[in-house]
Amino acid sequence: MKRLPVIFKRQLSSYLSSPTTYLSIATFLIANTVLGLFVGNFLEKTPENLHAFFQFHPWLYLFFIPIISTLLWANEHKDDAFCFTSTLPVSALELTLGKFLAAWTLCALTILLNFPLVITINYLGVADNSTILAQSIGSWLLAGAYLSFACLICVLAYNRLIIFVITLALLFAVSTAITSSGYVGPSGAHLADR
Repeated sequence: MKRLPVIFKRQLSSYLSSPTTYLSIATFLIANTVLGLFVGNFLEKTPENLHAFFQFHPWLYLFFIPIISTLLWANEHKDDAFCFTSTLPVSALELTLGKFLAAWTLCALTILLNFPLVITINYLGVADNSTILAQSIGSWLLAGAYLSFACLICVLAYNRLIIFVITLALLFAVSTAITSSGYVGPSGAHLADR
């Protein structure tokens, strides 16, 4: 596990040097804000937490996670990159875990970029910051779960378009199954009723 930080830094720098990353983060944040304000009726309620925004994260992750997952393994299957990687003293576990943690860190950075909403809700009234923190952690864990599905697809497929389509279809099927199963959330209400 000595080389895990090196792989993590390499993958994170690969993300941060790609324009696709910035475009997908900007699209996620704009869609989250628009949906929270207009569909979630944030302005019509007494704002105590960011539920109007976080309730759309599972659906926004359906597009965000497949986009960032296409950058995980697609370049590794080129002949030069594969030969180079196979000559390094790196185990498959280190390589997989480093790439996953870099993508999960990118998801955390994306969630942290919602800080203007936290500042706004604290300015507008009495905010429940512990609930907002719990919502952020829950959203980050959900992104990690979705990302684990995406990593599986990335290992099985090489083409970016195929990775995107299969990951999107798989995540949509899982999200729909969970929503329609009648799972009772922590508030006692069925998710299908929300």
